[in-house]
Amino acid sequence: SDISTFGINNINGIYYNKPTFWRISTKKAPHNAMTSTEQILKASKNKGYRTTSNVSSVLNYAQDEVELTEGTTATEVKIKHSYLQSVSYKYNAKTQRYTRYARGILQKDYTTGEAFTTKNIIVMFAKNSVLQDGTTKDRQNLHNIGTFKGYYITNGKAIKIECEKTDRRSRTIYRNAETGEELEINDGNTWINICPSSENLTLK
Repeated sequence: SDISTFGINNINGIYYNKPTFWRISTKKAPHNAMTSTEQILKASKNKGYRTTSNVSSVLNYAQDEVELTEGTTATEVKIKHSYLQSVSYKYNAKTQRYTRYARGILQKDYTTGEAFTTKNIIVMFAKNSVLQDGTTKDRQNLHNIGTFKGYYITNGKAIKIECEKTDRRSRTIYRNAETGEELEINDGNTWINICPSSENLTLK
């Protein structure tokens, strides 16, 4: 219902069938649905959606390299999302990037076989609860309005941050917990991890 309420452009993988989405036989349903950038762009054109924007980036990317000189060492990062799911990142000082693992298994691009890497990692701890929807799927509510603790991790270091979202329509603002200033993020891709406030983050 929120997709309609907030007027979000969307392409529904359940109802929008071939050629936009298709399933492969080498993976089990429901995690075997596939698409491509080419097909998504075609579907967007058919729906009359814009494919460009002049809206500024959600994150405050810096022109110069950001070095967290006062940060905690973070060459190995482990994030526990639940009793079942955990992810970890290992830092490569040569490339200055983190490689991502899920449940101890290296994550790779399905087509190219290349490992997933990221320049920046943001961790935000938020309250969650089981959605009472009459099923036993254990789907979750995420309570992300307010101010939450977290970490910004880059170049082998981590600092504590505050993540603030004032209402449903506003963007999340990420600030240095010590100075209160909005974070400057290193140029490159950023993986944002939203975790239960009851779980732990391990840095080495």
